[in-house]
Amino acid sequence: MRVFNRDVKVVGRLIRRSGTATGSGGAATLDRYAGVITTESLTTAAGGTTAYTINNRLVKAGDIVLCSLENKGTQGTPFIYDVKVEDGKITLGIKNDHATQALNGALALRFQIVSVV
Repeated sequence: MRVFNRDVKVVGRLIRRSGTATGSGGAATLDRYAGVITTESLTTAAGGTTAYTINNRLVKAGDIVLCSLENKGTQGTPFIYDVKVEDGKITLGIKNDHATQALNGALALRFQIVSVV
C-alpha cells in the first residue's frame, strides 16, 4: 500500500509484515515493520516518566513511526508523549498522567513504521 500526498507523489510505504515480542529491562527487539510489544511489568510514579526502547534493524532515521499503547496493568494512566527514531532503534517516552496512582503492570505497545522513500 502506498501513501500519497495531495500532489499524488509517493511519500511512504506501509508494509503489513508484523510480529510480536516480549520486553525486559526497558527494551525489546522486533525486526518487523509493525508489531506489538508486551512490556515487562512497569512501575512508574504518578506524574512520572520512563523510556522504552524497541530495537529494530528495519527502522531508519527519518522514518515515521506510528505508536499506541494499551494499559494491561491495574492502575495508572499511561500515554506516549515522545517518539525518537534512529537507525535501528525507536525510543518511546511514556508518561503516567494519573495524579495519585503509580503505573503498575505491563503495557501493549503497538507500532507501525512508514519508511520514507
